[in-house]
Amino acid sequence: MVNLLGIDIDLNLILPVIWFLLLIIIGWVVGKVIGFAVTFILRKKPLTLDKRMKDWKVDDAIGYASISKIFGRLAFWFVFVMFLGQASSVLNLGVLSTVLLWIVGFIPRLIIAILIALGTLIIADYVSDKIRASKSKLLDLIGIVTKIVITVFGLMMAANQIGVNLNFLMDIFKSIIQALSWGIAVAFALAIGLSYGLDKTGGRSTLPMTIEKIWRKIK
Repeated sequence: MVNLLGIDIDLNLILPVIWFLLLIIIGWVVGKVIGFAVTFILRKKPLTLDKRMKDWKVDDAIGYASISKIFGRLAFWFVFVMFLGQASSVLNLGVLSTVLLWIVGFIPRLIIAILIALGTLIIADYVSDKIRASKSKLLDLIGIVTKIVITVFGLMMAANQIGVNLNFLMDIFKSIIQALSWGIAVAFALAIGLSYGLDKTGGRSTLPMTIEKIWRKIK
């Protein structure tokens, strides 16, 4: 206990608060420095991540945002949360300390979920563009479906990472995809089967001609 300007101050109460604030300030500064360094490194050779995203034409998957800047922000929060965890441990504020420690434990999972979501969107966009590059209507449809499938599965994985259970949606989505796959397969098989079994000219099967016509309509 010390007396300052006629006021008795309990150092056992003040010192933890001072340490808490110091650790928060240090964590903020260190996080900013590391975040800037991560962004700088990812933008420079040999990585040039932003340029590669544009060259691969997948920057639209994340709204043309700077992927290096996103990684820099995530690095900042990861470092800051580490210091926040240390700062929370020096306080004894009951419920408030419990809430802070819960936030400290949750944010790393949130960062991982964001990374999964970003990776999913980029991969889905890249794969879809490669499939749809032939300008075929069939492959264009397959590319769209593939993008949706990859995106949904990836976002569900990200949701599970932060404790949101979407398994029931996964089961529904799987059922829809299976139904669509079977429907397309059966329709195509019936078209070929009917052409082969019924359409003959002078004893010669018109199956190759029919397939060619179907393919031309699809393209």
